[in-house]
Amino acid sequence: MVEPIDLQHTLDTAKAGDEEALGRLLDHFRTQLRETIHADVQGPLQRRLDESDIIQQACLRAMQAFAEQFRGTSVEEFWGWLRTIQQNAVVDAVRHNKAGKRNAHQEQSAGDPGAFAGQVTSPSQKAIQSERGRRLQAAIAALPDEQRKAVHMRHIEEQKIADIAAALGKSEDATAKIIFRGMSKLKDILRQQSGGHS
Repeated sequence: MVEPIDLQHTLDTAKAGDEEALGRLLDHFRTQLRETIHADVQGPLQRRLDESDIIQQACLRAMQAFAEQFRGTSVEEFWGWLRTIQQNAVVDAVRHNKAGKRNAHQEQSAGDPGAFAGQVTSPSQKAIQSERGRRLQAAIAALPDEQRKAVHMRHIEEQKIADIAAALGKSEDATAKIIFRGMSKLKDILRQQSGGHS
């Protein structure tokens, strides 16, 4: 049985810079986040969107933005802030879903030789991206085994939470938590690599 947590104390601890407290707070609200997706998205679209992916995106955005953007002091204000982040994640997921359909349609049409021109980068840009890529891969490799697999599958291979859960033999919620913890640790590793600057 999961011990109940003192939400206000956990929020205060998170505001003092404790990322584990923030993780516990976000974990607590996962069920409500799932319920709000059901309220926000209806009909056929609900079946096409991956709820676990949306919740994971909302929690990751909240984790990354909390220190700089959350200015409230109460649990109610935190929930309102988190709810807004998730609504934005839902909007992005809907757009991505529609864009994916358009792209699939375009790929079936005749290929345009100039279609990829906008994706070409200069040698210096490629070098920067390559260096960042090496740092990221090294940081991911330093994660505990389960977190490493989950983070790599989610953010490098861009697999869905459901597929990662199946590969790991875990529930979707447990997998989302593994990714969340992995991303939090990854952020710490990258900060240490850059000399303490995020």
